[in-house]
Amino acid sequence: MRPTIINIKNMTQAQTELTKIGVHPFGIQIMALKIIYRTIKFETIDPKTANVVKQEMLSRGGDVAVSAKVGLFEQTKTDIILMGTLAQYIRLIKKLRLQSYSECHTIAKEIQEVLFKDFDIETAPIW
Repeated sequence: MRPTIINIKNMTQAQTELTKIGVHPFGIQIMALKIIYRTIKFETIDPKTANVVKQEMLSRGGDVAVSAKVGLFEQTKTDIILMGTLAQYIRLIKKLRLQSYSECHTIAKEIQEVLFKDFDIETAPIW
């Protein structure tokens, strides 16, 4: 037994690695979205929106880094760094579209455009 670190860069590689170990085809559809981890940075976000995005991503098992001053309401804008799997981002996008802050809608749209264009994911019916 020897561990190997693998860096999954795309859906094809994810599906190939899962197939190699004998994962059921339906399981591959589900797990391929969980096996790809991405980090996205947004600049100059309203702190209220940053807090909403952080709370929503945390509830999906991911995380969002924000300035320490966001919680103190000492800033008018902040950069944020989102961290999660494709599966978490899919669920985050759906939730952000329901939020009252229009900036959440913009973030959802931008995540989908910047992240999923490389993976050819329009919708994920299993989620």
